Amino acid sequence: MSATRSFVWAVFCIGAAVSFGGCGSKFNLGEVTGIVTMDGTPTGGLQILFEPLDKDQPSSLGFTQSDGRYELRCSSGEMGAVLGQHIVRVTPVERDDPEPGSVVIPHKYNNRSELQREVKSGQNTINLELTSK
Repeated sequence: MSATRSFVWAVFCIGAAVSFGGCGSKFNLGEVTGIVTMDGTPTGGLQILFEPLDKDQPSSLGFTQSDGRYELRCSSGEMGAVLGQHIVRVTPVERDDPEPGSVVIPHKYNNRSELQREVKSGQNTINLELTSK
């Protein structure tokens, strides 16, 4: 894990622990994995945030690898996300030295996200097929 990614994860965990007290056994979790593509191409270097519509529930976070694969982890360190509907936000991982040609994510997938997905009990494969237009 890169230093930037480690820092982002640490900030998320601290914030979520303070806000929600972690995802521990208090919440029912479903495991979530998937692949993120942009215009059909697997895309790495992205942060995936699942925010439950029920604001009393904790969010979960994951990062895409170079092959676009991600898995979500709750603030307690447990794998998964709380059950139910979520707004999904996709943003590039902030880097100190941005790579030329870095992926630009349209607002409809991040701060004004239109993406919603449901997490169910058990294993969930939630692929995110994004378009640049």
